[in-house]
Amino acid sequence: MFDIGWQELFIVGVLALLVVGPRDLPRTLRTVMGYVRKAKGLAREFQNGIDEVAKEVELDDIRKEANRIGQMDLEEEVKVIVDPLGTLNQGLDMSDVQSAIQETADAMNKDENKNEGEAPSTTETPVVEIAEPAESQPETKING
Repeated sequence: MFDIGWQELFIVGVLALLVVGPRDLPRTLRTVMGYVRKAKGLAREFQNGIDEVAKEVELDDIRKEANRIGQMDLEEEVKVIVDPLGTLNQGLDMSDVQSAIQETADAMNKDENKNEGEAPSTTETPVVEIAEPAESQPETKING
């Protein structure tokens, strides 16, 4: 804190000895040291108070940031971060494919409705019936 060398300290000691005297010097040093301790304690308390205020300010900032994060729309934020221009969403847009499939299905249904009035064609796929299991099978019991 103070840059005092041995020469300065020697001069202060000689002046204190001359001003206070050899008899009162120990008591005076004790008193001065008490004031120095009190000053150091006050400085320490002041520093701790400043540190505490800084921590409270940081906690307030963290609290505000947490509230802001809690209130934002995460789905929208992800969309903005992942695809800011919307090109990915446009690339994955399947509405034109769906409309083409729907048009094809409508055309096929129209053709089937037209063909229902005509004689059955020989190219129809045969209907296969699946036989159900017989219910009269005997139960097998295992002794044991």
